[in-house]
Amino acid sequence: SRTIASWLLDRLEKLSINCSSFLKANPQKYIFAEILLGREALENELTKEFDYNRKSILDLKCENGISLPGENVWEALSRLRNGQKNLDEIVTSSADLSVFDMNTRNLDIVTLAEDIISELDLDDLEKLWESIKKIRAIDPTCGSGAFLIAAMDSLESFLEILLFRFREIQKIGFTLPREINEILRLSSRERIAFLRRSMIMNNIFGADIAEEAVEIARLRMYLSLVSLADTRAELIPLPDLEFNLAVGN
Repeated sequence: SRTIASWLLDRLEKLSINCSSFLKANPQKYIFAEILLGREALENELTKEFDYNRKSILDLKCENGISLPGENVWEALSRLRNGQKNLDEIVTSSADLSVFDMNTRNLDIVTLAEDIISELDLDDLEKLWESIKKIRAIDPTCGSGAFLIAAMDSLESFLEILLFRFREIQKIGFTLPREINEILRLSSRERIAFLRRSMIMNNIFGADIAEEAVEIARLRMYLSLVSLADTRAELIPLPDLEFNLAVGN
């Protein structure tokens, strides 16, 4: 999801949309709750009655899953405090934050991308829709397709948000492109099937040296479509994935 979200934020920046301004408007929203709660838990842990000499603090281990491997409570808390300090500096700074910086500071860029898409106007929505249609998720060592399935799930989520925003704009009287109108007329299940089939045929590519792994990857793609049908009559022809998911080194 973060890989797709990074690409989307970069694409939005190229549409002259200032993603950093969205972040600065409500920075706390884009800090993972686990980090905020983790810092609070560590603060509480250090206020307990301990023998505060250097050895006892350095030997105190985290038990809440927030620390990195090998970190003690004090080191984890220092890291989280520095992260908050850096974020505070970002918010008060006049400089914009790049997508790369948002990633390195471990901000919730998926939620940020979703929020920005939810406020786009029709012109920017159309441009972003066309850009997403051209995205290519490629895994040269795809194995049984775990990464590709995750990429497809992430793309599907963002496309659904785009379509919801299109529907909102349609309700206030704007005329949508014919392609979008046709998709919005579909039932929920038909729409998901259309999106998945389109992504499988146009956006998802992989290769692996193990033939059996590639066969499993193809099967997983097929099952993502078949699972949407309740009856045999609802089954749609499955795409040929010999090119998209290939056996090779």
